[in-house]
Amino acid sequence: MLKVKYWEVAGDSVRLDYVEKLLKEMGLSEVCKVDLKEGTIRISVRYDPFYAEKARIRRLIHLVDSDELREQLNHLLKMMEDASVYTTVVVAEIPGATWRLKTHLEMISKRVDDARSRAPGIKAMMKKVDSYIKEYLRVRGKNVE
Repeated sequence: MLKVKYWEVAGDSVRLDYVEKLLKEMGLSEVCKVDLKEGTIRISVRYDPFYAEKARIRRLIHLVDSDELREQLNHLLKMMEDASVYTTVVVAEIPGATWRLKTHLEMISKRVDDARSRAPGIKAMMKKVDSYIKEYLRVRGKNVE
């Protein structure tokens, strides 16, 4: 027998299969994790295309000895942070939960789409900055690898 997990809210039910379908339609299924605990649905969104690159940029900031380069690297790091989306949606026991959930997910979907559209430009800029910094550090006798 198949058990379908759902959550009743004053005649308005939010089913996990509905949430998963909604996430798939909005293109969020690959960046979301859905949990049902104690009558509450929790959707965690994590979209970070630059996770590893941000760690590398942070390391480079400490290696360079020029304030101007540090400022440029910090600006690039901020651009990477702005192209990342970390948020959590919790559906509580309130009337109209389905409508509110859909509204929140639409806003998150727009944020993720915006971040996805900015990612290629940031990656191209990052490659140029990275090669420049490598050469800068090589000339100064510092190992970057």
